[in-house]
Amino acid sequence: PQHLVVGELDPIVPPDHVRRYAETATAAGDAVTLVVVPDVGHFDPVDPDRGAFSAVLEAVQSVLDLRAERRTQKERPRG
Repeated sequence: PQHLVVGELDPIVPPDHVRRYAETATAAGDAVTLVVVPDVGHFDPVDPDRGAFSAVLEAVQSVLDLRAERRTQKERPRG
């Protein structure tokens, strides 16, 4: 899965570019989640001292949860 986080006001990687990438990846069969964080720029989502950082933490947590779920499914006895 791909979890994309972009600031709404990002001048370096504009949200429209990320949206188009997400659409292309989804069309190719990838599982993509896109979060556009309102009123922040390029570095805000990765700065732990900014509120936008929570979007990155949520994305990382969802990947970890998915990995744990897959691991649990593999460990279940079949029958």
